[in-house]
Amino acid sequence: QRVENRRLASRVWLLQGSAVKRRDLDRVGYKDAMMASLLPNLYARDTEREDVDNAMRALAMRRHTRFVRIAVLLSKAENRSLLTSVGIPDRDIVVAGEIKAGILGKAAQVQGFAAWAGILLKNTAIPEHLIYDFERPWFMEYLKGLQNELYETKMSPSYAGAPFGAIASDILDRSDGRAFLIGFIEEAIYPGDQTVTYVFPGGAVHIGLNKEKVFKGIFIASCREDIRQHPPDTNFQWNMTAVAKSNIGDPTDLSLPGVVPQAAPGTQGFVKRWFELEAESAESIETTMVAAAKL
Repeated sequence: QRVENRRLASRVWLLQGSAVKRRDLDRVGYKDAMMASLLPNLYARDTEREDVDNAMRALAMRRHTRFVRIAVLLSKAENRSLLTSVGIPDRDIVVAGEIKAGILGKAAQVQGFAAWAGILLKNTAIPEHLIYDFERPWFMEYLKGLQNELYETKMSPSYAGAPFGAIASDILDRSDGRAFLIGFIEEAIYPGDQTVTYVFPGGAVHIGLNKEKVFKGIFIASCREDIRQHPPDTNFQWNMTAVAKSNIGDPTDLSLPGVVPQAAPGTQGFVKRWFELEAESAESIETTMVAAAKL
């Protein structure tokens, strides 16, 4: 075990009881807690029953003390209404089925994503005869990967409005290949608003457009000091070359899906937003209908 984990051993207590019994909640000092977690048995035969039981536990805990935050892991997405009806906000509900579907969907877009996400969620020991086989081509990459961790860092204000691909390429260059931007978080500022997390959103997705949220980056690096961003007091210039480089293939090949013509050298690129595309589509339909009516 790590040294920092052993230091926490004296601060962890295991108590047995029921979350639906007030005397057990009083015994563990639930009213003094900052947060509680409800986890189902993911290997149970009746996952529906597991979600219903956790909903009853959440109801009892909310009745006991309303100001303690409760985070719940559900087995099925259709049971989300059970928790929202007892007062658990949607941002504190995680659905195992949605995570699995999301990993499979993202794996179809990003090669190796399923393996990467699986290692983050659960990892097992590798046999020694495989680890110490220095002739294997992946051995050095494996050792380098052991040094990396996930970091959440506030993004430089100069990146606001720029596409994800250009930002990832700029940070990779400034960090000499030691820091990788894999996603970003739109963190809510006001109560009632939701925090949204994007992992591998795509090179042309713009970040920092919502001024009412704080946007942070999700990085893979060996330490936080390796993450180097654009200076906040200068303008970040970008073009579609940096965006295209984040995709696989030749950036000049316009037959690739999602690739648009490159902007002129030294000029700032531009990717149309979804509402602009909808407005152009509606205008085109209206023009076509007017022309057809005049025939």
